[in-house]
Amino acid sequence: MVPVTSGSGLGVGLRCVVACSPSSLRGACVVWSFVYLALGRVLELIMLCCQSAEAKEIEILVLRHEPLADAAADAVRRWADAGADIVVL
Repeated sequence: MVPVTSGSGLGVGLRCVVACSPSSLRGACVVWSFVYLALGRVLELIMLCCQSAEAKEIEILVLRHEPLADAAADAVRRWADAGADIVVL
């Protein structure tokens, strides 16, 4: 059994398990893994094309906010690791 996971998008967390014997069907496993990942990417592209303009704008805003939130969390961790008192107003 070879678990195959996709890296991002709609397929995150989804797994496709392909049953193959280690020696005889290794090439078939690679082919099916590629087909699975390619199909996932095609479906992501179709979903992206079908989104409304408002949904795309919201996604852009969320993606812009993520680095700021990560930087703030890192700053809080650095302060906590340094033993400083953090006051939340």
